[in-house]
Parts: sequence; C-alpha cells; structure tokens
Amino acid sequence: MDTESDKFPRAVEECRPHLLELAKAELPVLMRPKVGVSDIVQETIIRGIELSSTFSGTTQQELFWWLRAILEKQLLNFRRRYFRKKRNPALEVLANSGHVNPKQQEPVQDIVSSEQRELLENAISQLPEDYRNSILLRHWEKLTFAEIGVVTQKTEEAARKTWKRAVGQLKKILIKESFRHESDEA
Repeated sequence: MDTESDKFPRAVEECRPHLLELAKAELPVLMRPKVGVSDIVQETIIRGIELSSTFSGTTQQELFWWLRAILEKQLLNFRRRYFRKKRNPALEVLANSGHVNPKQQEPVQDIVSSEQRELLENAISQLPEDYRNSILLRHWEKLTFAEIGVVTQKTEEAARKTWKRAVGQLKKILIKESFRHESDEA
C-alpha cells in the first residue's frame, strides 16, 4: 500500500528520463569527462527530495518544471566550479593524448603549434572569469550568444558585448605576450 511519503519520491523518479535528456542537451562537452549526465540528474533528484516540503505544485508537469529549475541550478553551479581559472577544462590535456597530433608530420610543426597553444592558454587564463567563460563557451563549446546568455544569466546582447570585450582584451594580452616572447628570443 502506498503511503503519502512514498508518492513524492515515485513521482520524482518518473521525471528522471526527461531530466536525463535535458541534462544531456545542456551539459557542455568539455565537462562530460568530469561528471556524468546521470550524476547531475541524481544530484538533482536528491536535492528535489530534500526540498520536497517547498514544492507547492499538484501535477506531474509542475513537478517536472520544479525539478528542471533545480537541474538548471545544479548545472550552473557545476559550470562555475569547473570554469574557474584553476580548473578550466579547456586547458586540460587528456592523459592518453601524449600531446601528439598524427596529422602533423614534422617535429618543428609540433613545437610551433605547442608554443602557440601554450601562449593562447596562458592568455585566456589571464582574463577575468566572465571574459574567460565567454571565450570558452563561444569557441570551445560553440554556443550561440543566446545560449551563452542563458548559461551566464545575461541577455543575448550582453553576452555578445562581454564576448567582444573579452576578445579585445585577449588580443591585447597576446600582443603583449608575443612581444615579450620575441624579446626573449633576441
């Protein structure tokens, strides 16, 4: 026999497939090696059950939308954690990659591209967090400005302007670094 305390967890569990699809669509590719979609959804469900006393809806659809809001918050918190300067997934290299690019045939090309990549990564790491996130979301995640706005809780236009300022600052840093690099070689 179902008790009242059993109904809420079961109703939440019925939302799991939809939450999984949503999380799969919204979890950036760069973060997937760090956390599984099912882990994010599991944390969402646990948080939903913990907060069950605050749920005021009466239908399964209202429950889904409530859980969806919790999922969005979980994803936002996860993005914030992993797009910090020290944990930037775009600056990581896979352990089994060995820094080898099979398309390149000459060692000189490997050195040049490695140096350029290092300069770019260093320059990106010097940007303020909101600029860094804007660059990474736009160029690594290939998000539109509207999508970046959702992630960063800004309007599409504000996301575009932030990105434009970030690119400008990144250019200045790269120019300064390239001059420093050239003077070191001389």
